[in-house]
Amino acid sequence: MADGVLFGEGSDGATEIRVELSDEFLGGAEVRVSIRAGVVSATFVAADLESHRLLLEQSERLAKALLAKGLRVDRVSVERPGSR
Repeated sequence: MADGVLFGEGSDGATEIRVELSDEFLGGAEVRVSIRAGVVSATFVAADLESHRLLLEQSERLAKALLAKGLRVDRVSVERPGSR
């Protein structure tokens, strides 16, 4: 499911997590999660146009899932392939 996971602290003090996905639907996509003062921001970087479309269609659902887990969500965004 994941090729690699990076965990660290950003220069602004935020906790940052990056996961590169390797499943059959989103393979090559990257998820970047930042947590600052208890507020979550998530960015999905699509590997191709089809995964970009799928992630974009589900971005609101992803935000609601984070909220349902009791997290405060700043944003959930989806970037196009090649914007890394």
